[in-house]
Amino acid sequence: MLFEQIIQRLPPGLVNLTGEPQEIDILNAAKRQELLSTVLRCWGDLLTDLRLSNLELAQLGDRQPALLSDWWATALGDFLGKYSHLQLADGPVELMPFLLQEQPNVEAAIFRHIPGVEILFSTLLFGTPVALDGVDYRPESPEAMARLGLLAENLLIQMANAIVQPLLNNFADVDGIKQSFYDKRLLSTREIEKFRNNLSWKYRVASRFQEAQDIYESRYGLLRFSEPPEAGGICGITKAAVYAPRRQEMAQLNTFQQVVTLALEVRDAVAPRLEVLTKWAGSAVVYLLTQIVGRGIGLVGRGVVQGVGNSVQDLRKMGKGDR
Repeated sequence: MLFEQIIQRLPPGLVNLTGEPQEIDILNAAKRQELLSTVLRCWGDLLTDLRLSNLELAQLGDRQPALLSDWWATALGDFLGKYSHLQLADGPVELMPFLLQEQPNVEAAIFRHIPGVEILFSTLLFGTPVALDGVDYRPESPEAMARLGLLAENLLIQMANAIVQPLLNNFADVDGIKQSFYDKRLLSTREIEKFRNNLSWKYRVASRFQEAQDIYESRYGLLRFSEPPEAGGICGITKAAVYAPRRQEMAQLNTFQQVVTLALEVRDAVAPRLEVLTKWAGSAVVYLLTQIVGRGIGLVGRGVVQGVGNSVQDLRKMGKGDR
């Protein structure tokens, strides 16, 4: 049911509507669709293999990094296909050994930050209930399916990003890769480097600021597939946020991230008071200008008018006296 739901929400021509760069953005529409389909198929194959193995529920937590790495390596090889051997200026190169060396970097940058992986695998393999707001829901219930769908779509998109990332890190500007995989608007060296710099900046901001804010606000940011009405008729990738208690992670924040949470706390404490003070000061200024300064200007203006009127009367009297 979950996989059918994802397939129905994975239309061709998928675009990024999040406002943040994703690795798969560099792919042309056909390759992007092919990659996501490949990742989904490899996930299904992995689940089938795990069902036939002697894996137990208690082992899932320890096996999670290995499961993601195996899935990633399989999907990477399937996606590259005939391009697993690349002809460079120095001679033919086998891509997979180079790309598989990126596994620790991919794990640190992407896999480690994907929420709900253990929930997905435990539910899909063992039918465990899905806990939402302290209540356990049956996996096939609408509430559980909605949450599982969010987690699965985010996992699928992040896995696709993880497959493109080593390609960008090692062979981003190789013409054979560019012509076969990239969007035609991103073929020049300048555009590729700009794209890579934007990705690097996104991860810096996420690790130093966004992650700390999400933990402090007890939420996870997820990538998902939009419905056409949400995006004005465009099917794409959007962002969603779900509540999750993250108290334990709060204690593990580094010094800089703790400063970020402290700044958020100070802002929350000061902002309402500052807003009240600003409104009070604005009202005081308006009162000062209208009631005091305005009246003063009115009195001065009235005095000037009276003075001019008296002068005119005096001139008339003087004119009559002369006659």
